[in-house]
Amino acid sequence: MQLHEHYQHAIKQNNVLLEFARHARQSNLILCYIKKDNHDNETNNALAMALLHANCPSIMQEIPLGRVVFEVEQAQCKSAVLRADIATLRAQLTYPIEE
Repeated sequence: MQLHEHYQHAIKQNNVLLEFARHARQSNLILCYIKKDNHDNETNNALAMALLHANCPSIMQEIPLGRVVFEVEQAQCKSAVLRADIATLRAQLTYPIEE
């Protein structure tokens, strides 16, 4: 099974990080600040990594360190569900700041 398939299987039960994000938003908590010059792909990779680590921790630990970024990017490309969750997480937890 590929990483994106593990993710889709894991979130069927409960998407821990998105639940946390919803509650944080309701409590008016903002947990991530994004600089205006941050590239979307860098932010998306960071949020995807957070989602994958939260929902597939054992699978993420098995991936060799040198392949993690590649595998995270591939999971994003192959999974519309993961991309949608990234967008949701970004909307719930991020706040742009100017520098």
